[in-house]
Amino acid sequence: MRLSVAIPDSALDDETTRLDKTRKASVIARACGVFGAENVYVYGNRADKGDVSLLTTILRYAETPQYLRKRLFPRVNELKYAGVVHPLQIPSHMVTSDIRRLKVGDIRDGVVTLSRGAKFVDVGLGRLITYHGQARPGTRITVKFKTDASEYKIKEIERSETGAYWGYETKLRASLVDLLRTWEGRIIITSRKGRINTDSARHPHKEHTLVVFGTRDKGLPEILGRQLGKIQKAPMYNFFPNQRSATVRLEEAIFGVLSILDSVPNADKAKQ
Repeated sequence: MRLSVAIPDSALDDETTRLDKTRKASVIARACGVFGAENVYVYGNRADKGDVSLLTTILRYAETPQYLRKRLFPRVNELKYAGVVHPLQIPSHMVTSDIRRLKVGDIRDGVVTLSRGAKFVDVGLGRLITYHGQARPGTRITVKFKTDASEYKIKEIERSETGAYWGYETKLRASLVDLLRTWEGRIIITSRKGRINTDSARHPHKEHTLVVFGTRDKGLPEILGRQLGKIQKAPMYNFFPNQRSATVRLEEAIFGVLSILDSVPNADKAKQ
C-alpha cells in the first residue's frame, strides 16, 4: 500500500521543552520510516508557527543519510538536540565507508557540490565524483554506480528506480482543507468519533492513501469543522475503539494506525 501521512503544525504543542519536542518529532519520523510513508504533510492549524520550523527540520534531518547531514544542515538552533534523534535505518541509510566494497549497480544518495568551477557529487566516500547533470549545487540526488570504485562513474536516477523504500519527503501545506481537496488518491481520517469497523480501511488499495491525524487535544472533526462534510470520499475511522487512556498522543496514533493498516497485506501474504 502506498501511503502518506498528514499531521498538524501544532504537533509539538503538548511538549514544553525543545529537547522533548525534538524527541517527539524523532518518534514521528521513526514511525513514518518504519511503515514506509512517501510524504509527511505538515498542514496549517494555528496562527503561531513557532514550532513548525523545528518539526520540519527534525523530520528532514532524520530522513537524511548521516553522511550528508553536515553538508545539508548548517548549525541551527532547531538542531541543538539532534543527538537524541534516532536513526531511521532505512535502505538509503545503509551505507559503508569502505569504497573497495562498492559494486556496479550500488545506489547512494549524494549532494551536488561545486569545486573549481566544476560540479561533483559527494556520496560520503571521502572523495568527490564528477557530475554532468543539471542539478544545482546543494541539491540532494540519488545515483547508481555504473562502475566499481576504481573509476567512480555514476548516473543520476529517480527514487522510484531504487527498488527499495528510499525515505519520505516533508512538505508544508497551508491548510488541511486545501490538502484534502487536491488529493487524488484515497483519504483516511482518523478520529475517535469515526466508524469502529476498520476492515475497509485495512483492505489493500491500489490508490495512494493519505492518512490524516489530528492532535491529542483537537481532533479532525474540530479542525475541519463544517468543511468535513465537503471532503469527498474521506471516511473517518476509530482505530482504537477500546482505548483505556483518555487520549492517544499523536506519535502513538501514527504508530498504531499505520501498524493496523500494514498488518492485513502481510497476513494475506502469509496465507499464500
